Amino acid sequence: MIAGLRKSVSEKEQRIAELGTQVDTLQTRVTGLSVEIENQQQDLAAKQHELATIFYAMGTKKDLTRSGVVAAKGGVLGIGKTLEPSGHFSETVFTALDTDQENVIRIPSDKAQVLSAQPITSYVIQPIGKDMVELHILDPKEFRKIKHLVILMT
Repeated sequence: MIAGLRKSVSEKEQRIAELGTQVDTLQTRVTGLSVEIENQQQDLAAKQHELATIFYAMGTKKDLTRSGVVAAKGGVLGIGKTLEPSGHFSETVFTALDTDQENVIRIPSDKAQVLSAQPITSYVIQPIGKDMVELHILDPKEFRKIKHLVILMT
């Protein structure tokens, strides 16, 4: 009976050692997966930030034309030309804005006009005082479909 008990204890000790090894392996795997999940969350956060970021430039007609952000197109003999984003501009002229963090752009002018193709229902421009208006982004998802916002201050 004692020999049987010793054999049983020996088998159980061996099984405990095997289970200890399995626990160590599983803990290593859990640690690896935790690191992988953290890396994926950081990647997702970076991608979300990239998706939420738009770039805006604002200025007078003269400033925007000089910097190459807009060009006068159409019209006859120089009359009736309209300003449109040129599509060929330096990124240094633009300011980044994360639309997940901010949804208001202050414009130091008494009037402003959006020249880029943002959906008209995705924003509103409101006066907030003398020589100051604000562009409020109402629908960030729609608004940021166009990554470059051009604001003409008049």
